[in-house]
Amino acid sequence: MSILRVAAAAIVNLQNQVFISRRQASQHLAGKWEFPGGKIEPGETSEEALARELREELGIHISSCRPLISVTHTRESLTLCIDFWRVDTFKGIPFGREGQVTAWVSIDELSNYAFPEANLPVLRALHLPDRLLITPEVSLQDTETFLKTLERSIARYSLSMIQLRAPSLPEADYCALAEDVLALCQQHDVRLLVNAHPRVLDQVPAHGCHLNSYRLKSFSQRPFSEDLLLSAACHNQAELTQAGLINADFVLISPVTRTASHPTVNNSLSWNGFSDMAKRANRPAYALGGMGLEDLPAVWASGGQGIAAIRGLWKEEKRD
Repeated sequence: MSILRVAAAAIVNLQNQVFISRRQASQHLAGKWEFPGGKIEPGETSEEALARELREELGIHISSCRPLISVTHTRESLTLCIDFWRVDTFKGIPFGREGQVTAWVSIDELSNYAFPEANLPVLRALHLPDRLLITPEVSLQDTETFLKTLERSIARYSLSMIQLRAPSLPEADYCALAEDVLALCQQHDVRLLVNAHPRVLDQVPAHGCHLNSYRLKSFSQRPFSEDLLLSAACHNQAELTQAGLINADFVLISPVTRTASHPTVNNSLSWNGFSDMAKRANRPAYALGGMGLEDLPAVWASGGQGIAAIRGLWKEEKRD
């Protein structure tokens, strides 16, 4: 089977629009929209190929970019290995130098355009934030303090997505808490994922569900429609494969480093391990385990979407 290595770009402007182009009649998958880029030539790095392709195709010069996601896609006898980059600043005005139709499209409207299957993980990545708060354990006797701290954390860390984790609560109590958390999230335009059995979504209209590794194993297909987000906890290749089987939107890969809650755990993945799993995931991957905002550059360099954290994104009130 032939392998083709490609570098492609999600070019994002200040209006949160992405530059896309339509494949021409003479090309495979003619009429589909795509993210600009092309083949990585022998002796080129992925970043060098990206710069050359954008210069040749669009007439622009990259000022800054970072890895976004790596995707492997097989069709017939060809395997595409695509390194997608996010380009936020550039020189010049992009246009179709090869006669291709182009457009600036808001991220929220990208789903209205037909893309090749290999491009679909990028749509997921562009819709997801670079930080995900996982809430710490909560006591039913102290939910008021919990909600106040959550609201403070949302503001302090500019959060737009959280996962409500409360494994010690009975399901009925969890649902009651989730309703209060959802009301708070709606006030601040934050998406809420429940960390519970998907049936909880029948009672709490959250934005999606996270499956821990135990629940992940119990499903052989996606447990609900693609209108809601589905994430999965992955610690090894078997769980990554299972996440792919149920078409999870993104994964949380852990533990990357030792954490304050598990300081003696010796089976941390390290950055090399995380990078390897993130590239195999074929979907956005968050690094979990001892993460803080200062780790974002390392996560991006390793091919990850961003960080998932408890302590690193939880703003406790300071006491005198």
